[in-house]
Amino acid sequence: MLKEKLRVGNKMLLECDFEKRDAPLIVISGILFEKDGDPYYGEHFEAVAFEEGCNVWHNRMPADRNSEKPLDVEKIHFEDIPTPNSSRVKLAVEFGEGEMTVEMNGTRFKVRDEGVPKEFLFGITACEGINRFYSLTVE
Repeated sequence: MLKEKLRVGNKMLLECDFEKRDAPLIVISGILFEKDGDPYYGEHFEAVAFEEGCNVWHNRMPADRNSEKPLDVEKIHFEDIPTPNSSRVKLAVEFGEGEMTVEMNGTRFKVRDEGVPKEFLFGITACEGINRFYSLTVE
């Protein structure tokens, strides 16, 4: 996770690959907090590359702070972009007012959500197994 906040108009470009059902992703969070000395995302969005395409998730803190679930998870978009395992993926996210423009391997789509923050922290995550990251650019 970068320590400096980014803003609407910034764009992140990631080149990566993955094996099997693994899922490299770009994560965007308006807030980062500490619990028991470990950092955690607050409400956040994820643009996730995987073998069937790209999912965009909106993850919220549960209304009940005593909930057993750490997050309320909602898939807000799926784009069908079949991607063979171990092939290079170019994943980009650009931020606008209340929306994100996502591009994966040349397929571009917009996702609108009023929860998209105007200022946010940005990072990458290797999810589900073996993921490789080759380049990361912030514009």
